[in-house]
Amino acid sequence: MRSLLISLLMPMASLAQAAIPIEFPTDALSAGADSLRARIAGKVFRIKPADGTSWRIEYKANGYVFIDTSNGFRDTGTWHVEEGKLCADWHRANGGCSEARIKARSSTASAFRTER
Repeated sequence: MRSLLISLLMPMASLAQAAIPIEFPTDALSAGADSLRARIAGKVFRIKPADGTSWRIEYKANGYVFIDTSNGFRDTGTWHVEEGKLCADWHRANGGCSEARIKARSSTASAFRTER
């Protein structure tokens, strides 16, 4: 199966892991807009950063996005894709676009990387 490696550009970087990866895995491929949209729309992603918190991000097929974190942060907004990028416009947090890559994997788990 294939899973998605996504770089999320969020102001919640302070919630993210302390050592931020700076490279995608060498076998991760750029994602086209249609492929990325199909892999994101209607999905819920659960993320466990190195700081021990947990995040739940839900990307609705209608373009809305919701985030809930274990430390109580919540936000809503809209999302869209551009060629190879996942973009979010949040109500409370700063929005932006982040590069996304697709990697073939044996599990359906997704990995996320946060950039500053």
